[in-house]
Amino acid sequence: MQTSDKGDAVVINRGHLSPEEMSGGEAVAMSLCKHWSSAGRHIRQICTAHTPAIWSGFRGKNIEYITSRDAGSCALTAYLRRICSLEFHLPTEPAVIYSASDFLYDVLPAHGLKRRHPRARWYAGIYLIVKMPGVKKLLRSPRNFLGRALTFLGQRLSILLMRSADAVFVLNEADAAEIRTRLKGRVKVCVFPSGVDAAEIAEIQRSNETHDAVYLGAIHPRKGVEDLLRAWAIVVREFPEAKLALAGTGEVKYVGETRALAKSLHLENNALFAGPQKSPAKYALLKAARIMAHPSYEESFAFSILEGMACGLPVVTYDLPAYHAAYTGGIVRVEKGSVEKLAEAIIALLQDEGRRARLSREALDLAARRNQDALTAEFLRKNDFE
Repeated sequence: MQTSDKGDAVVINRGHLSPEEMSGGEAVAMSLCKHWSSAGRHIRQICTAHTPAIWSGFRGKNIEYITSRDAGSCALTAYLRRICSLEFHLPTEPAVIYSASDFLYDVLPAHGLKRRHPRARWYAGIYLIVKMPGVKKLLRSPRNFLGRALTFLGQRLSILLMRSADAVFVLNEADAAEIRTRLKGRVKVCVFPSGVDAAEIAEIQRSNETHDAVYLGAIHPRKGVEDLLRAWAIVVREFPEAKLALAGTGEVKYVGETRALAKSLHLENNALFAGPQKSPAKYALLKAARIMAHPSYEESFAFSILEGMACGLPVVTYDLPAYHAAYTGGIVRVEKGSVEKLAEAIIALLQDEGRRARLSREALDLAARRNQDALTAEFLRKNDFE
């Protein structure tokens, strides 16, 4: 396959554990690839076997998928296996290199390409800064502690390697400040502007199956799914017929644990595990809900919140610093870790139709102002990243 006049873009994107997985980092990769494709670049994406299915709705052209061996559904196993398989058929002279995550299995080959082709521009993505887990987490779950500690150490090593990058992309200014400090000012660090195609989403019809609330995201401990189920048990005392849909995927063992928790809370008829969703079914599901609940403990931006807002959903969240600048309307924030306050906020919003309608309008207005194509083009032009 011939190299375009603009030069190839190599995208290294191997973080998926399922064929339906979607994240804010994935949205950044899609947006960049769409822009580079429209600018005439040929894109070679080094990815998992799941990626072509996830990107089935990608509207760009000139993209080639170079798939690596699927590593199963266990995150730790996937990490170790993917880091050991770094040989790919790559262009002799890429113009642009993009590592879509800070996992070593994405950063190491990008770093190697940059060393072999120093004239190429390497853009590296860091979309969640990992904190070292504390002793309490070790005592509560040694397995989760080990996985988190390895992820923390891997990210620290990745950041060291990124000193040879041309730019690092993050999702909020607080993360940008921390990464600038860690990179000692040697690399340009920029906040990538996340957005959606609100006009396209508006054309999708809502599902016939309605829910009072919906959660969209990974089924993972840091996402607060257990808190949400406990809060929903309180909601059901007030509204016995209230329905919650949980859309997302995760490690098989943890998904099983959350299902068992729902059963122990007697939520068999009130909490639906809808599994992973992608558009248009994802947006049809969101539009059929009254509110979104997203009690995550850690976020850099929370792309799923913006997707919910584009569907007109008011969002109830824990109060995280990343939300303050990104979401200035359409949102209700409560004290992080307080299941009772989370439940109270959900109940209050379900009871107040007028407030719900006002927040819905704010959410739609916010999403309409964040057109991804326009934001990406302006970001790349302003920073001379073309």
